[in-house]
Amino acid sequence: MNNTIIVIGGGLAGVRVSIELLQQRFRVYLLEEGPSVSAKMSITDNLFPPNEDASCAYQPLMLELTSNPNATILTSSKMLSLQGRPGDFRVKVLKKQDDINGSSQSIEFTVGAVIVSERFDIERSDFLDQFGLEINDKGYPRGDSHSDHPYRTIRDGVFMCCSSKEPENIGELIVQACAAAANAAALLASVRGDALITDAERIPPPINTTDEPKIAVVIDQRYASISEVLNLDELCEYTRSLSGVECVELTSCSYDDSKITELLKTGDFNRLVVAGPSPIMHEYLYHRHAESAGLNRYLLEIVNLYSQCAAVHSDDRTVATNKAKTLIKMGVARVSQLEPIEELSVPITQSCLVVGGSVAGLACAVKLAEMNLQVELVEKNPDLAEIPGNDHPFVIPLVDRCLAEDNVNVHANAKTLRIRTLRRDSQRHKAAEPDRSAIERGQVGRPDQWAVVNEQMQRISEAMAELPLEQREVITLRFEGGMGFRQIARLQNASINTVQGRYRYGMEKLRSLLNSEAET
Repeated sequence: MNNTIIVIGGGLAGVRVSIELLQQRFRVYLLEEGPSVSAKMSITDNLFPPNEDASCAYQPLMLELTSNPNATILTSSKMLSLQGRPGDFRVKVLKKQDDINGSSQSIEFTVGAVIVSERFDIERSDFLDQFGLEINDKGYPRGDSHSDHPYRTIRDGVFMCCSSKEPENIGELIVQACAAAANAAALLASVRGDALITDAERIPPPINTTDEPKIAVVIDQRYASISEVLNLDELCEYTRSLSGVECVELTSCSYDDSKITELLKTGDFNRLVVAGPSPIMHEYLYHRHAESAGLNRYLLEIVNLYSQCAAVHSDDRTVATNKAKTLIKMGVARVSQLEPIEELSVPITQSCLVVGGSVAGLACAVKLAEMNLQVELVEKNPDLAEIPGNDHPFVIPLVDRCLAEDNVNVHANAKTLRIRTLRRDSQRHKAAEPDRSAIERGQVGRPDQWAVVNEQMQRISEAMAELPLEQREVITLRFEGGMGFRQIARLQNASINTVQGRYRYGMEKLRSLLNSEAET
């Protein structure tokens, strides 16, 4: 078995499939006959509802794909032959090296599965014969007539999705791409994670929270409305006058990371503000760019000049510019208060809870089991076969497979009472919450035990409500937000001693209230 999968077609579906497989710890070849991946995204209209350029939505996907060492992108390439069997296909690819001289290079490698995400040329019958596929009169691969599964072809180990099947809208495109990836992952589940290439860990330089903020501000004018509506010269001059701002740069395209990387790699700045695009589409990009340049991603603030200024005040240049000044001032003030946050790694339980035994739950449970994951299927009805719709000829085999699958435990005539996320930092909560160790060990399972826990939580909530607002706020930020006294002091605009005093007196009163209730 080979844990490498080749994806044919570099459109949105092909890119989405590739990322899904990379996240599931497979190696991927992405094959595109054109000179670039997903070239059609450049002609797609703005997305609704954020009204952002479609290419902006595509950038995070491309960044995730190109930055993964287990992905190989082959553009200007086409498949010549596919031989072998599922788990061990031999692929031959012709890659064009030079458009001017027409030189090409033949590449051969092995893969475990194939996913087709593009339309075929009907006239290339020789290619289809070598591929082992058939197409319909519209040029799309013909499905397996012996299977009701929509993404299987007549050749085992070769799957199709999305535009390779028929034209689809973007929503359906993503869903079907993920389905094709799940089928390939199930086929190669036994070799998941084999021979992966690991990136060298990037360790950002340490930043002391007491260091003086040195802020770089990047103003992105890639949207025409920003440069047309806002007075950028005036805005840049104002931004340079703000406390802590060491540098202001104007760029026409910040999401390609060149300007951000150039600034941060100098080591002269320990905070970053990006003003221009919406964080809805760009936050992930900027986080990745900041980290790649050595800055903790949580020392970044995004100011939305496009949606909150240029787009809504296009008829008044002065109002739009003044509002942009205010937003940038707020962004600079906030980023100067930020502290670096280190992400935690926790062990993952390789199992999944599926709630509901209808066709969607059954299909999900079966596919997860095929991927070697343990599945707990909970259904309120006493019998899976009695659920409306499960008597359909397509669904009956799924019911039988769920009941026969070793990796699926079916809990019929049951319901999920509560799903709790266990916090790894429970030591910080002992002063204000009851001991949760029994809950985490699974010892609070009976209704009477849950009643005791709920009663304790209710008593704490009522006691907290009797505290003065400042004391209640400090305790909440300390325990629930995990914030330090220095950070709370900044938020409350008070000294650290004052904040510590509020915390101490609040905790004493909280204990007194809880003890008095216990005595009564």
